[in-house]
Amino acid sequence: MKATLKKMFRPFVLRSACWFIPGRLASCFNNLASLSRVSNWMRDHRGMDCTGDRTALYERILHSEGLDAPIDYLEFGVYRGASLKWWCEHITCPEAHFYGFDCFEGLPEDWGVAGAGTFDTGGKLPAINDRRNKFVVGQFQHTLRPFLEQHPLQRRKVIHMDADLYTSTLYVLAHLAPHLRAGDVLIFDEFGSLRMSQHEFRAFEDFCASFRVSVAALGANSLLETVAMKVI
Repeated sequence: MKATLKKMFRPFVLRSACWFIPGRLASCFNNLASLSRVSNWMRDHRGMDCTGDRTALYERILHSEGLDAPIDYLEFGVYRGASLKWWCEHITCPEAHFYGFDCFEGLPEDWGVAGAGTFDTGGKLPAINDRRNKFVVGQFQHTLRPFLEQHPLQRRKVIHMDADLYTSTLYVLAHLAPHLRAGDVLIFDEFGSLRMSQHEFRAFEDFCASFRVSVAALGANSLLETVAMKVI
């Protein structure tokens, strides 16, 4: 009985809080709640290697997962191309394909204190001189579906999520769901972000719950922001 009343009372408290708590403070509370769930996720996967920066993480999973192979690498949120360039340089297999998705006009909506338009490159694409790489220019909601109609993605995949926003991240994951196979690798750049865990991590939570996707943790950087996992 006590447990039932607690479940009934909790939504009432949350709704009441929304009426009286200022928007910015409510956002802080949401972020703290997400950080608590991130902490629980990390605790459940405490055996993974969490050392070095994000390129050290890339290096580890490149070798441990045998990714220098005929894979499809898709990055969502390219900006100036640092991570995409790293993967192009370190995967030497000539049959690997790389796809960089970005509108190159900045965020389409606010991301915490980062306003819409942040990360705008003025439409300028990164200089990545690799014939295996192609840029897919535009907002994901406009470009991903036509791309998937033309590319069946039947090979092993590395999906690098650096979309930052909850909406963008969830949209991409939901549309990629039918194409994911056991062994595919997912990398989240802002998974355990102290500033914005209510975006990429929340999208990951909702995606796994809705599509019943299971993953095994592969590792993280020392700040626990960038996290890699594979579909099982």
